[in-house]
Amino acid sequence: MLNYNAVINNTTCLNIVTDLFCRWLDEHEYEDINDYVPHIVKAVKDANGEPLEMTDIKPCKRPFGIKFTTPCDGKRWQLKRTMTTWGIIRIG
Repeated sequence: MLNYNAVINNTTCLNIVTDLFCRWLDEHEYEDINDYVPHIVKAVKDANGEPLEMTDIKPCKRPFGIKFTTPCDGKRWQLKRTMTTWGIIRIG
């Protein structure tokens, strides 16, 4: 099961996703959102600092982030970054 607090409290992940979000705000007319996915996935770590296992990963433009499934429990999640918020929510 996803320990979303471990992801949310990881400042390195937050900083990387925030940097990508800011770049997307500046470059969204010229860059493909799919190019951001590998960088977001690489930044997301579990409670042990290991890469989080994810499948069915899809980029999101609004709000910026990714939607993914955790294969251990089959649940669907959305990692999102907006101007004022940052988080992971269960969407299925």
